[in-house]
Amino acid sequence: MALLIETPVSATRGVVDFISPEEYLVRERSLSRADKHEFLNGKIIKMGGAREKHNLLVANLIFEIKLALRGHDFRVYPSDMRVHNPLTGSYFYPDITVVKGQPLLKDKEFDNLLNPVLIVEVLSKSTEAYDREDKFTACQSILSLQEYVLVSGEEVRVEYFRRQNASQWEKQLFPDTGDSLTLLGGEAIIKLADIYQGVNF
Repeated sequence: MALLIETPVSATRGVVDFISPEEYLVRERSLSRADKHEFLNGKIIKMGGAREKHNLLVANLIFEIKLALRGHDFRVYPSDMRVHNPLTGSYFYPDITVVKGQPLLKDKEFDNLLNPVLIVEVLSKSTEAYDREDKFTACQSILSLQEYVLVSGEEVRVEYFRRQNASQWEKQLFPDTGDSLTLLGGEAIIKLADIYQGVNF
């Protein structure tokens, strides 16, 4: 079987040979952790290396979220933690994943998280359409997920999505460093000035 590995830019285009979620997982676990791929609708999607600005934004976000959640029953994971949606068979590596309470894991490998409550993605030109459309659509059926956040790497702009019911999400836009982002039912309040600290456009 020929296997076409796509990038996020091409992930919604073209004809591909499909594989099963089980085949994907066996393949992914055999690779170096530095060589990461997501899996959506039978397609393997290669994750490229992140640039300096992206890494700085992720580091700022993890620091601020962990600081705000100190003393609360949450766990914050960086992008090496894979998230699995058993309803769609998809697998993702979000930039940041937050779990409330104990993590639920797919199997004894302990590398597939099942119960995220918050997913944060830092956008780049090459991944924005994928993170905003395909990935967000696939993540919406993760039953535990309550919030999805998109952080622009090109300008000061944060988009916050909160689940209202099984099929509806409310969106809020934060376009200014004077804004604050309230996460996890008010447990964490993050200033955009802190998210974008040290980031130059």
